[in-house]
Amino acid sequence: MQFVSRSSLHTNYINLRRLANGHSVQSFSTASAGAASEEQKVLFDELSPSVTEFKLNAPKNLNSLDFDMVHLMLRKVSQWNKAPQQASRVLLMSGVGGKAFCAGGDIKLIYDSGTGKADSSIKSAFFHDEYVLDY
Repeated sequence: MQFVSRSSLHTNYINLRRLANGHSVQSFSTASAGAASEEQKVLFDELSPSVTEFKLNAPKNLNSLDFDMVHLMLRKVSQWNKAPQQASRVLLMSGVGGKAFCAGGDIKLIYDSGTGKADSSIKSAFFHDEYVLDY
C-alpha cells in the first residue's frame, strides 16, 4: 500500500502549479521503496533538435501515469516554455514493455484515496495535474 500525506500532496500540488507556470521547484516523489526511481519512470530521448520522445517506463503498471510521471513531463514542458527557441517542435510518446502504451491514470492510487487507504484529496489533485499536463 502506498500512502501520500495531505501535507505532501499539498506541496506536490503547489509544485505542479509552479512548474506549469514556468517556475522551478524541488522535485517530489510518491514512489515507494523498491519502486523505479522517479527519473526512470519517463525516459526522454532527443531524436533530433526538433523531435523529442517521451517513453513511459512503468511496464509493470502498463505505463499508467502517476504523480511522478506527470511531474517529470511537466518539468520538461516547463523547460521548453522558458526557452521556446530551443524547444522541440514534435513530441512523440511511447510506452516501454510492448504490452501497453499507457493504461491511463494510476487508478490504484485513486481507488485507495476513495477507500481511505490514501489521502482523499488525491483524486481531484491528480486529475487536475494531469489536465494541466494535457493542455
